[in-house]
Amino acid sequence: MDNPADRHWTNHHMMMQPAGGPGDDYRPVRRNLSPEFGMRIRTLRTAGGYGLREFARKVDISPTYLSQVERGEVPPPAEPRVVTIANTLGEDANVLLALAGRIPESTRQVLMRHPTEMTALVSVAGDLSREQLADLLRVATMMAESDSVK
Repeated sequence: MDNPADRHWTNHHMMMQPAGGPGDDYRPVRRNLSPEFGMRIRTLRTAGGYGLREFARKVDISPTYLSQVERGEVPPPAEPRVVTIANTLGEDANVLLALAGRIPESTRQVLMRHPTEMTALVSVAGDLSREQLADLLRVATMMAESDSVK
């Protein structure tokens, strides 16, 4: 049920914090890694009427791991599991992958085909407003559609 790859931890996910006051022993504390991803999952899960255990079972992960992901205590799962979560919740997988800090394979392929142009486009677009990005998307969509007609 629980995929070990989804639970992988390395030392950089931990930091040391005093247990109580000065002179106390130090204990490991998990850093908040991706609160946006976890909050979005919890919001969508509860809006969809899924309980934690039911949803965890549906996407084949442990309820404990799901709870930790939702609280931002552990890294989000690997891409295939994020896609399963997105499909189950009716969410765009690319949005959840972005919130998880992952680049979808389809995006990676586009970047590899046109690395110079795509990285420059992303850099420039990063300074645009939401409205300007929507306009850019409309223009790019029209260009792609006119190219596919030819």
